[in-house]
Amino acid sequence: MSPRCAGCKERITKGEPDLSLRRMSDDNPTRTVLHLVFHERCKDAALERATETPALWLMTHRYIEAGANRCLPRYGGIRHERAAHRC
Repeated sequence: MSPRCAGCKERITKGEPDLSLRRMSDDNPTRTVLHLVFHERCKDAALERATETPALWLMTHRYIEAGANRCLPRYGGIRHERAAHRC
């Protein structure tokens, strides 16, 4: 089942880029307290949500093409096959 956008409440399909907005815990900033997903076109609603609550927020953008979501090459531009899939 595909997630719903927290801005417009419509479903986000797999072929559509999206924004992930995570509110981090005050006690432990590596722990997520709230995870919301938005359409790319609803980024204003995501920014408004993040600015109305004073906390640490993390926003990530997921692209449609799988290659665009990969991390940068390691070891000075030479990518090791084992490390290529991990960020």
